Parts: sequence; C-alpha cells; structure tokens
Amino acid sequence: MKLLLVLLLLVGTLTQPDSVVAAPMPGDQLPSISLTSASGGTKPVWNKGHITVVAFCAFWCDTWKEQSRRMTESQNALRGLPVTWTMISVDGRWADKSREKNWGQIARDARLDTAGRWTNQLGIHSVPTTLVVDGEGRVCYSAQGIARSQALLQIVRGLMSGKSAASSSAPLRLVFDDFPSNNARLDDSLLDALRALNLRATFCGSIKRRQSSPTITRRARQEGHTVQGAFGAATRGVVDPFDWKRPGEDEMCRRVLCAVAPGKTILLHAGVRETVQALPGLLRSLIQRGYRFRCSRRQGADSTGKHGP
Repeated sequence: MKLLLVLLLLVGTLTQPDSVVAAPMPGDQLPSISLTSASGGTKPVWNKGHITVVAFCAFWCDTWKEQSRRMTESQNALRGLPVTWTMISVDGRWADKSREKNWGQIARDARLDTAGRWTNQLGIHSVPTTLVVDGEGRVCYSAQGIARSQALLQIVRGLMSGKSAASSSAPLRLVFDDFPSNNARLDDSLLDALRALNLRATFCGSIKRRQSSPTITRRARQEGHTVQGAFGAATRGVVDPFDWKRPGEDEMCRRVLCAVAPGKTILLHAGVRETVQALPGLLRSLIQRGYRFRCSRRQGADSTGKHGP
C-alpha cells in the first residue's frame, strides 16, 4: 500500500505540474545539466559536439524495456559514430534494479532524476518521451510514446550528414478546412497572418459556407489563395494536429513540428482561436527550419513567402 502511494504521488508529479510548461519541441534549446548515473558518478545529459538521443523513462512503466531495446538497436546500427545514447529515469527504483544482468548498457547507465524534478521543469509529463539533440543542445526531434528505431536512425543520419530534412526541395502545402468559419473576425486574422508572411494556402469548405460569407471568400481569392470544395480525407502525407479538438497552442505546434516533412500537407481548421493565435509563430518556425511552401497562383512570389525579382 505504501509503495502504491509513492507511485501515485510520482505519477501526479509528472502529469499535474504546478504550472503547465510545454514539452520541448524541435528548435528549442535543452539546458546543460548533469545528473547522477545509475552506474555511478555524475554525467551530463547531453554532450557538446555530439548528437545525443535522450529517452525519459520510468521503472514502473514497462514501456522503458521496448524503448531501451530500440535505442540499443539504433546504437548498434550507428556504432563508431559520435552519438550519445542516454536514458533518464524519473523514479527512485532505477538504481537498485539496474544492476540486473539482463539489462542493456544504456539502461544500466541511466541518469537518475528522482521524482522527475528536472523532467517536470522541461514540461515532460509522460513517459517515454524521446528527444534527439544536436551538438549545441538544440532539439531536432521530439516524440511521446515509444520512438521507432527507423525514426531515430533517420534523424541522426540526417544530422551526421549536415543536412536537415527541411533542406529537401519538396515544399509544404498549407490547407485550412471548414472555411469560411462562423467567426468572420478569426477568418480575417487568419488571412492577415498569411499575408504578413506572403504565404498562400488552400481553403476547403462547403458551398453553403462560401455563399453565406461572400466577403471573406472574395478576400481569400483576391489575395491569391485557392478556395475549393471539401478536403479529401484520402489525401496522403497529411500532418493533422487535430487542432479542432483544441489541444492548446503549444501542443498543436509541437504536433506539427514533430510530424512535418518535406512535401507533406499541413491540415488546420478555420474558426479555431488557438490555431489562429499560434499560426504566425508556427509558420515562422517552419520557415526558419528551412521549409518552403508551395507557390501560390500570384506571380512573383516564391515558396518561402518572399517576393521574387
């Protein structure tokens, strides 16, 4: 009973922080910190000059076993390269259990963040969560749940080659469904955000919606956007953060930034206040990471949002 109470208190620490902080997303800087290692001594979470894969786990959540296996599998595939593989335990039982012989080296050498204090400050409230950090501490990949080996290999190899996924020539497509919405002011703000960055999008919605809001529909067309019918559910390569469920601005941005890849379609929804408010920052983040957007029908505008010569 006492052990159960301790575990419940720990879970509460991870899932109900005093102040809600968004989990790290690509582009964020991970602070430098050293933690006690289960194998002894104090070691840094990430090493300057090395790519580091960091997985936050807990002994009471058996998913750490599969995450450990996948990290070891990826480590073996990249053996000899300057990549550091780190697990962080957010509970207090890891040090005793890690001495078991059947544990892999990554798990036996886990950093100990007892009660998840540092983890909680980072905004990580569920395990496992996995980050890939470059040699300067910049987060390049973030995933909740068990991270796939292939995903880890792809991002690490991309960093090793000096090429980011965003450097591909395939531009992104920006689509807004349910347009026009029932909130003309939000729709105007959405168009304002796109105009400020000189980006064009595709707006989908029913004929009834367009007929009931002719002014905003006319503006969208005049500013070079494509206004067409219902969005095709079968469209491939869609990044859908389910913004209509209102997960919050930070979480919506994290979902997009973690799933985006060259050539994909980002599906958002008109009439969602959180989406409109987060849109300028999200688009700037994508542009800063090297992503481009498909050219609009307007002449003289390239897909980075800048006018051509």
